[in-house]
Amino acid sequence: MEMDSDWTTLKRFIRLCPHHQSLRDDGLDDQALLRAHRASWNLKETARALAKSEMALDKEVPGIPFRVEPNGDFVIETGLKGQPLTRLKTLIAQALSTIEKPVGTSQVTVE
Repeated sequence: MEMDSDWTTLKRFIRLCPHHQSLRDDGLDDQALLRAHRASWNLKETARALAKSEMALDKEVPGIPFRVEPNGDFVIETGLKGQPLTRLKTLIAQALSTIEKPVGTSQVTVE
C-alpha cells in the first residue's frame, strides 16, 4: 500500500495478494479494500490479544501464532483443547461480534 505520510489516507495499492485481488475483481474499490483490510487486521489482533490474556501468557511472549488461509481468513492457533478451547472460542466470538465488518472482511477462527 502507498499511504499518505500520516497513514490515514490510501494513495493506492501497489500490489494485491490473491485474496484482495479477488475482492477487487468482485468490484471493491481501493477505499473499500482498505476498510476490509483494516477491519480484518482489527479482528485478528483483537482475537490474538484476548487469547493471550485468557491464556495468562507473560508479556514477553510475542503473541499467539496465526496463519492466513488462501481465501484470506485467519486461524488463531492456541494449541488449546477441550473446554478451555471452547471457552476461549466463545469469548472471542463475543468480542468480535461488536466489531464492524465491511464487505470483504476476513473471517477469524480459533483452534
